[in-house]
Amino acid sequence: MTEEQRNDDRAAAGPVSHREVHTYLGTDPDAVFGALHLPASGRARGSVLLLPSLAKEQFDATRGMRRLAAQLADRGLAVLRIDYLGTGDSAHSEDGDDAVEQWAASCRTGLAYLRELNAGPPAVVGLRAGCLMAARALTEGHETGPVVLWDPVSSGRAFLREQRALYLMTVGADDRSASGSVPLIGTTLSETAAAALSGLRLDPERIGTGGRWLVATRPGGGDRRVEAFATAVDADRLDVEHMAEYVQPPDYLVRIPDDAIDAITDWLDTAATGPEVPVDPPIRRTARLRDPAGGEVTESIEYLGPHSLFSIRTTPPGHASESAGDATPGVLFFATANDTHHGPNREWVRLARRVAGTGVVAVRFDRRGAGESGVVLRGERAHGYSEEAREDADTAAAAADPDSAGLAAVGVCSGSWLTAHLGRESRLDAAVLVNPVIWSWRTKRALRNADGPDAQGVPRSDPAFQRSFRGRVKALLQSRLPYPAWRLLGIAGITQVPEVLLRPLADADVHTTVVLAPPDAEWFTGQRGGEGLRSLNRRSPAPRIDIVSTEFGDHPAYHADVRAAVAETVLQWCSDRGTVGSDRG
Repeated sequence: MTEEQRNDDRAAAGPVSHREVHTYLGTDPDAVFGALHLPASGRARGSVLLLPSLAKEQFDATRGMRRLAAQLADRGLAVLRIDYLGTGDSAHSEDGDDAVEQWAASCRTGLAYLRELNAGPPAVVGLRAGCLMAARALTEGHETGPVVLWDPVSSGRAFLREQRALYLMTVGADDRSASGSVPLIGTTLSETAAAALSGLRLDPERIGTGGRWLVATRPGGGDRRVEAFATAVDADRLDVEHMAEYVQPPDYLVRIPDDAIDAITDWLDTAATGPEVPVDPPIRRTARLRDPAGGEVTESIEYLGPHSLFSIRTTPPGHASESAGDATPGVLFFATANDTHHGPNREWVRLARRVAGTGVVAVRFDRRGAGESGVVLRGERAHGYSEEAREDADTAAAAADPDSAGLAAVGVCSGSWLTAHLGRESRLDAAVLVNPVIWSWRTKRALRNADGPDAQGVPRSDPAFQRSFRGRVKALLQSRLPYPAWRLLGIAGITQVPEVLLRPLADADVHTTVVLAPPDAEWFTGQRGGEGLRSLNRRSPAPRIDIVSTEFGDHPAYHADVRAAVAETVLQWCSDRGTVGSDRG
């Protein structure tokens, strides 16, 4: 989908017939983050609680869950999406021993919030592992309306086994996470919490058979336990396709199962039979939370710029973001591809709270077409190397450093390219580039508009490519072409040359740290990054460019070693800056 087609789709979407507002639920410092979708009329004939999956699936599914919520609100239902405690933007760390109980408490908080609307017993939709949380809520005797189990997993043990296998295949078995922890892609659980998750299962005898059920499974049905559960509760059935591309995408771009969302919307629309009532829910956009060290920080929901980019601003105690003369340095976080503002394994949330604990402001945000920003379009794709993405980066930078007190930015992959863009524009004091693969400023149309990992700039190292004519020519140029000519190819955007991206940051006197996992360090070296550094270091004074290579790690930065290197760099900048104003000219 091209930029022009995306603009046409936005225009064709027509007027929005519902409103979406973000809020904190419950009490501080245990606030649950929620997103409420309300009919534009201010009246609802029922309510729905959407329970996400866990780990990476929770983040990948965000846009699809937003689309489902929007469609239900268009049908006259009030819909609440939540992040469980210890996940997303909610309070708490993810690795507590009581994580499963905290997730259950989040469900109770969400149900209580919807009951206060007086629109009847809330319906519940669970996605994947969210089905286990829906079942857990029903075992506690909570009165609910219709229940949808969407692509359910039958037990926590099966889900955990699947997620661990995915982690070991993609990140590796060499993760030196803290002893007693169970690292997954998207989160890290304690061994105690993992055992508690393993004990969850779909059990009709514990739930009872009252109410109306929909069990939506992939073609061919679910496993034996899911099928037995569906039979026991006399559930309506629905086949939903393209779920693997949604919750287990093979690359960086998530495909939303639009037909499945339409079918679930239709079922809930029919199942909701209550009268319309006025709804006026309380909205709270600020929460006082604990940072990882136990201190207090404040998080505020904000909407940035003309496109209302969703963001969370994390501030130190007593900080007044609008006070005249309140010049506090800031850190801005970029996601990669169409990932959400939470960062790899929720690192941006954790690190933002640590940053605020040092007296520095942190901002994390979603650009248009990612996470919580922008209307969710049918068949949408979000691309990081675009003019639209650069515009959003500029908007976020202005919000993160309104007083020019000093700004550092950090991003992974395409997020590092956007970070470098800000540095080139003299918007930064420091840049942390994590695993860049695009080292050129000139991006091809195919890169801006096409799908798949190749289009997103993933290095081509497969044997078939290396044997091809193009691959052989590239290898010859890499090894034989004089470096000045190689650099010219990089300037033209024909190949990737690290110096091309780094030189403008050096010219702007941006302290640049490049964090490289082993595969990305190999790419950096293969693209003659070392020669580029030697060229830059011949300048006087030498530029402030540091290369940090981790012993282990992966490209998306899920590995603990990569995240630790990023955190150390960012926190060192915060320590050096404190609350001292910038001397940047």
